[in-house]
Amino acid sequence: MAKEEKKKPKLPPKHRLIFLGTILVALILFYFGLDLWMKQKEIAQKQPPPVIVRTPPVLTQKQPVQPPQAVKPQAEKPKVQEKKEIPKEKVQKVPATPHIAKKEVKRTEKKVSLRNYTFQIGAFKYSKNATRLAKKAEKLGFDAKVVEKEGLYKVYVNVKAKRFKEALRIIRKHFKDAFPAKG
Repeated sequence: MAKEEKKKPKLPPKHRLIFLGTILVALILFYFGLDLWMKQKEIAQKQPPPVIVRTPPVLTQKQPVQPPQAVKPQAEKPKVQEKKEIPKEKVQKVPATPHIAKKEVKRTEKKVSLRNYTFQIGAFKYSKNATRLAKKAEKLGFDAKVVEKEGLYKVYVNVKAKRFKEALRIIRKHFKDAFPAKG
């Protein structure tokens, strides 16, 4: 009887195969997951550091640069050009909108007329919020106004541009939800 008590009950062969198969699948999945993780880690280590591009300093001399031993002291100093004052009559005024100021100056020389386009950039239940958005638009250089319509305080902005698409691009740069005002 002592021999019979020491024996442990064995699992049936079918259960042993299922248990061993499960362990085998788990080991295979673990291996592939570990292998994929190691490959990603290697790729991250092989990536070069970010490139920092530095522009070389601009030389103000038009003469070729010579080594320090060969440089001779110059007898004459270069003449400094004096700034000429431009008469006030010829000075062009820069428009209030800063993002089209450079193009505006060039276009005025060509006598191109700009059209005025109005866009709605917001509508609010409370006038305080509408006023806040209008002040933000004015800080960006736009001509903004708040109008009460249909129970809402609507914020309108005027943009000067040659074409509608250009005006839309300018306003959407700062206010993504802007759309043309009706009528």
